Amino acid sequence: MADIKPFNAFFYNKRIIEDLGNVITQPYDEITQEMEEEYRRRSPYSIVRIIKGDFREAGRLLDDWIEKGIFVQDKKPCIYAYDRVYSLDGERKVQGGFIALGKLSPYSINGVRPHEKTFLEPIRVKFNLLKSTNAHFGQVFMLYRDERMLAESLFETFKQNSPVIEVEDWYGNIHKVWRISDEKVISQVQQLMIEKPLLIADGHHRYEAALQYAKSKNFFALQSYRMMTFVNVSNEKNITILPAYRLVETNHKKGFFIKRLSVFFNLWKRPIEDVKNNFYPAEFGFYFGGNYYFAMKMKDRKILETLLKELPPFYRNLNAVVLHEFIFPILKINKPVSYEGNLERAIKEVDESKKVLFIMKPASIREIEHVAENGVLMPQKSTNFYPKLLTGLAIHRIEMLQKEPYGEKKILFDRENCS
Repeated sequence: MADIKPFNAFFYNKRIIEDLGNVITQPYDEITQEMEEEYRRRSPYSIVRIIKGDFREAGRLLDDWIEKGIFVQDKKPCIYAYDRVYSLDGERKVQGGFIALGKLSPYSINGVRPHEKTFLEPIRVKFNLLKSTNAHFGQVFMLYRDERMLAESLFETFKQNSPVIEVEDWYGNIHKVWRISDEKVISQVQQLMIEKPLLIADGHHRYEAALQYAKSKNFFALQSYRMMTFVNVSNEKNITILPAYRLVETNHKKGFFIKRLSVFFNLWKRPIEDVKNNFYPAEFGFYFGGNYYFAMKMKDRKILETLLKELPPFYRNLNAVVLHEFIFPILKINKPVSYEGNLERAIKEVDESKKVLFIMKPASIREIEHVAENGVLMPQKSTNFYPKLLTGLAIHRIEMLQKEPYGEKKILFDRENCS
C-alpha cells in the first residue's frame, strides 16, 4: 500500500541562482572526488556542500541558506510532476514520474519491497545527515505498476505550462519539474496509489536511513514520511537499467582467468568499446587492460542446479548471483569488491591499477520485480537505473515539534526493523 501526501517543498531561488546546473548534483553515491571538486567550484551554494560536508554543520548551513533566501518554500502543499529526458543508443526517451512524500514502513511483500542488499556505512552516513538537518535533499526512486497510466493523464494538463525547474545534469540529461497544487488532482493520485505495492529501484540506503531516523525520533505514527519519486514501470521501454560494473584487485594473471572460466564458459575477445553498444549475446565479461576484453557466455546453465542447488531456481539464474556465487569462487576472488556505474571511469581505474573489471548483462525489470515479490535480495549494487534522480532538485524539511541544538549529537543508529 502506497500512502502518499503533498508537501511544501523548498527549491533553489532562481532570482539568486541563475543556473541551477551549478547547484543541483548527482546523488551522493554517484559523486566522485573529481565531480565533488567541480561542483564546489561552480557555486558556494552547491548542494554538495551540505551532503558531502561535515554533517554536524549541515543543519546550520541549511538554516543559513534559507535565511539568505537561497532556498524558498512553496506556500501550498503540492506534488510535483518530474520528467527526465535522455538519449540512449540514439533514441530519445522520457521517463515520467512525480515527487511526493511516501509513508515509511518496514519492508513487506504488500508494501515497500527492496530488491538488493545494502551496506551499513552508507546508511550511517545518510542517517547522520538526517539527524543534523531534519531534511531530505535526494529522492528514493520508487516503482509501481498502473497499466491505465492514470497519473500520467492527470499530469498532462499541467505539463502544458512551463516547468518550475528545467536543468541539465552532469551527463547532459534534462530534468523538468511541474508544480501541482490542485487538491482534486492530488486526491485522485492518492487514491490511485493507495493499493499499489512499491518497489525500490534506487535509494535503498536512503530508505533504510529514513527508517532509522523515524525510529530514533519515536514518531512513526505522525511524521514517518520521506520524499520519494514515483515512476510507473508499466511503460517499460522508458525504464533503463545499465550494467553495474565490479572492480576487484587480483594477483592472478589473465591466463589463470581464461583457463578457469573456459571450463564453464565460451570466451571470445571483443574491442573494449563494444561493451556499451555491442555487449550481447555475452552474459559476462572481464577486462585486464589494453584495448579488448573477454566476453563470456555460459555453456550450460544446468550446472547451476548442482553448484548452487541451495538457492531458489529463479534466483540462482540471476547474473549478479552467478557472478558473486559462482564466477568469483571459481577465480578464488575473496578481496573486497568496489562498484562503478560509469564504464569510462571503470576502464580508467583498471588501466591505472592492478584491478580487473567484471561486466555483466543487467537484470530486466521483470526479473527485479520477481526477486522483490519473492522476498529475496540480490547482491549489493546489482542494478544501475539510469538516469539518476537529482539531489537538490526539491528539498523536504521535516517539521519538528522541538528543534534540536546544533553541534555534536548523540547518534542512535540501529539497523533492526529495516526488514
